[in-house]
Amino acid sequence: MDAGRLLYRVVALYVASLVVVGLLTGVWLFAPAVVARPTVAVLWFSLGGFGFLVLVTVGLLTYFET
Repeated sequence: MDAGRLLYRVVALYVASLVVVGLLTGVWLFAPAVVARPTVAVLWFSLGGFGFLVLVTVGLLTYFET
């Protein structure tokens, strides 16, 4: 598997997880008793942190590759 295909797969999984967490947040807004408020916050924080790490990694790899 080459680097481009791996990067595409990681981005696709990240976007899919954003969609799932977004849908779960929508369900939580209509039925807050389903899941606790800190759980929703942790999900968004972890996904945002992962996305930031991916962007930093890709940026550093692109910068040092040239």
